[in-house]
Amino acid sequence: MSKQFLLGQAQIDLTRNQIILAGQKQTMQPKAMAVLAALIDAQGQVVTVEALLQRVWPGTVVTPNTLQRCIAQLRKALDDNSREQRIIKTHAKQGYSLEVRAELPGTDLGSDVTSGNRQGLSIPHVVVAAVVLLSLIMAGFYLSADNVQSYNKLHYLTTSSGKESFASYSPDGRYMVFHRFLGQCDNHLWSKDLHSQLESRLTHEAGFFQQHSFAPGGDRLAFVGKSICGKPDVPECWELKTLDITAALAGNQNAQTRISCDDGRLYGPQWMNNGKIALLKKPHNGQWQLITYHVRDNLAQPLYAPTDQRLYNLAYSAGLDTLALLGKTAEGKDQLTLLNSSGEVLSSVVLHFPLPLSQFELLELSFHPSQPKLLVYNSQHQFEVSFSGRITTISPLAAKAIYSLVYAPHQNTLLAAYGMRDWGFYLHNLSAAGEQMRTLPEKWDSTFADTDARFQPKGELIAFVSNRSGQQQVWLMDERRVWQLSQFTQGSIAGLTWSPSGQQLLVNHTDRLLLLDLSGGVEVLPAPFAAMQLYQWSEQGEILFSTQVAWQQRIVAWDPYQGHWQQWHVPDSSWAQLDDSGRLLSLYNNGQLWLHGRDDAEEPRQVVSHIQKRFVWHHGQILAVDKTNQLVRYPMSTLQELSRSPLTTTSLYVDDSQGSRLLIAELSDVQQDIVELRP
Repeated sequence: MSKQFLLGQAQIDLTRNQIILAGQKQTMQPKAMAVLAALIDAQGQVVTVEALLQRVWPGTVVTPNTLQRCIAQLRKALDDNSREQRIIKTHAKQGYSLEVRAELPGTDLGSDVTSGNRQGLSIPHVVVAAVVLLSLIMAGFYLSADNVQSYNKLHYLTTSSGKESFASYSPDGRYMVFHRFLGQCDNHLWSKDLHSQLESRLTHEAGFFQQHSFAPGGDRLAFVGKSICGKPDVPECWELKTLDITAALAGNQNAQTRISCDDGRLYGPQWMNNGKIALLKKPHNGQWQLITYHVRDNLAQPLYAPTDQRLYNLAYSAGLDTLALLGKTAEGKDQLTLLNSSGEVLSSVVLHFPLPLSQFELLELSFHPSQPKLLVYNSQHQFEVSFSGRITTISPLAAKAIYSLVYAPHQNTLLAAYGMRDWGFYLHNLSAAGEQMRTLPEKWDSTFADTDARFQPKGELIAFVSNRSGQQQVWLMDERRVWQLSQFTQGSIAGLTWSPSGQQLLVNHTDRLLLLDLSGGVEVLPAPFAAMQLYQWSEQGEILFSTQVAWQQRIVAWDPYQGHWQQWHVPDSSWAQLDDSGRLLSLYNNGQLWLHGRDDAEEPRQVVSHIQKRFVWHHGQILAVDKTNQLVRYPMSTLQELSRSPLTTTSLYVDDSQGSRLLIAELSDVQQDIVELRP
């Protein structure tokens, strides 16, 4: 058959897997183009679902949903939709047919198709359909059924009204230990007897405790806790702690500190058979390394410190006496390394996931108790990974998220923290005098995560990010209604901002900066670096975002129209904004806000302290929520506190400001329980 056709106004090139419509060239997923070729061959006749699956995916077991996604891709590329079905028609319980006759073209489709660039924009824009469809290819929609594992049966082990996480079974399987949170950070360790269902609090004092590890005999726990050191140069202290479970079951105990006020960050302790605790350590101004701590000798020693990757997580199998490490390569790939307890490398493989993950996403992992595989996961994506690197996707569970995940001793059972965080925002007026407070539409709120709320410059819209439709999308609202703008099929969003004109939105979607117009059209801005977190599009036209260079955080101010950019080295910065003169305001995890000049010769200086999570720069003022739930304002001219007012709602930070109106983020509710997941 010919490889080039005219389909209505669209030009089809099966050789290059391209569809050209209205002067725009779209590179399609090969499987989608194979579906289109089958429909063209049928010349308007109905092609059954079974026939399409057999032709496009021969010898592979896939579901009809895979075919439906290909049809949706084709309709979008051909400017068709499921309501009108002008080009591709669905025949219920039968299949699909092509409603437009395919004709041979009179011109060569191999020649370049040109379209006008935006005046003054020197960087060529790429039609986002290519990026979205590339994401679909990466998503592996044509995976066989052998590459998807479903755990769709839930059995609740806890049902409290709060937040619980970091659950694991004792080595003998008699009881479970988990963390029950008092707020966002502080938590207690609890145990639950799985026979009597009796719950017991193990820790006497709450703390910022991370996930724990059992000693081989199951009589002790190791975990990391964070406390305030009191030293001006080391405001946070990461401590390795242990807890005697036998004593704690008789009455809650204070954990014993093993490594106190260390000179860096500690993470992920794993108690090994040889009596040593393996954990990751990041010295100040250094890279993560694997160390061991011997409880009896009170001795810490380095074990493994690779130079070709940045380590970030680990797990241990007592049965195999093997450590598993996850690290990021210089290209942002996840590398799985297996070691024995002496630090000898057994194997190392780069993981290639079938779903589009951000190169900056960090994953958790845990060993299967008896098989050569691990769980590798985060809150949105879960996989089973063999020691050789073969990946099986765990099918998602409704719209709720997984926050910790381990194998249970029982075969084909997972233990997880499962629930939903109701993240929202509200309107706040700095001064009610002389300005009418706008309202939000009725029933706009949801029980899902609604974040990154932004006022439209020179307009009345509010944009925000929400997963209320099951996938993170960009949403819009005015005073009457709320509607979804973006139509992403996969991937995550890390930042949203309006263009200075207010006619476009910029979103960081899986490391790419995408430009959305108000009708839903999308283009790619080819930034000089992969975007980790998008912060701002300043009135001066600079886009501010973070990235990583050689595993070190950088913040980049980039002018897409002039093509120039500047970067600052600001490790551990959690939020940033540009002031009116282009200087960088950078907030660190300890609540200190620093000012960095455009010139490297200008020394950075601290300007404000005790700020919580984020802040907003607006017309010469810094607006923020401090750690006492007070709304504070600082004019940049004096940096003397202008005002301080208590907020009636427990608030997280200021999302945006417009005149005297503010959008303030809040966490309304957290419902997270410990569950068992079974096939």
